[in-house]
Amino acid sequence: MKHKLPSLIVAVVWGVLASAAFAQTAQPAPPAGEELIAQAAQQLYRQPALSAKIRQRVRMFGTELVGSGEYLQLGDAPEKMLRLDLKLHLAGQVSSLQQVSNGAELWTRREVLNAKTLSFVDLQRIRRELGGASQSPPPDFAADWMVLGGLPALLKGLDASFQFGPARSAQFNQFDVWVIEGTWTSTELAKLLPDQKEAILAGHPADVRRLPPEAPEQVQVILGADDLFPYQIDFRRGRSAEAGQGSAWESMLTMELFEVQFGAQLDPLQFQYKAGAQEVADHTELYLRKFGLSGSRVAGRAGETPNPR
Repeated sequence: MKHKLPSLIVAVVWGVLASAAFAQTAQPAPPAGEELIAQAAQQLYRQPALSAKIRQRVRMFGTELVGSGEYLQLGDAPEKMLRLDLKLHLAGQVSSLQQVSNGAELWTRREVLNAKTLSFVDLQRIRRELGGASQSPPPDFAADWMVLGGLPALLKGLDASFQFGPARSAQFNQFDVWVIEGTWTSTELAKLLPDQKEAILAGHPADVRRLPPEAPEQVQVILGADDLFPYQIDFRRGRSAEAGQGSAWESMLTMELFEVQFGAQLDPLQFQYKAGAQEVADHTELYLRKFGLSGSRVAGRAGETPNPR
């Protein structure tokens, strides 16, 4: 028995080591970021109603703009009814932005330094012409996400335009999340940098320093681990090499959503806008030109006042 004991100890030790090695190799791979983004977009499209508080911080052209308010979404159809109300703080002044959509049209009311403007976009026409376009420039997601269809369309657009790496688990506001980072696909990057198009499509790295100043290099999305809701979307540019800077990225626009209510009880009248006697600018053509569709003009001309529904 005495000489069998060391052999038994060795066997136990080897068994423990083998189990530990198996446990390490059996660790599941982190989920693919692109799959999670696609799933998150689909869940938002299927969500019949939701409300969320929203905070936005924009840092561009040497200016910082901070806003807070509420985002509402209602309807089972892909063309959601949407509403966004923001109070904005710029240089000690308070301004407001209100966007209201019944799914067919989007009204935008701005009040900046006591100047009030009201504009209208024919969303049905935008969708029809975007759907028929063979190619269009990458949308400015940070600025146009409500025109494109709110949060569901924003995530769908990010999924189509960015290539995402593996998700990593983290804590955000004291709950479990997936953090996912993505950069432009080569096709979309070539549109943003046409003078480098051939090199980019051939697989060569792009000189991203020459991107338009309003275009991000990277997007970071934070999804709830349980509900895949986008609690934060952060558009970023590479930070110039400076001593003492901890992060390689600098935020251009950060959108944070919190106090989210799924299945919220929302009144459909909140998504109807009556212009009344106010002067209205039709911005449909402006967006068509922005999306590279200026050659197709059907009903409606820039500057016309639409008939309030």
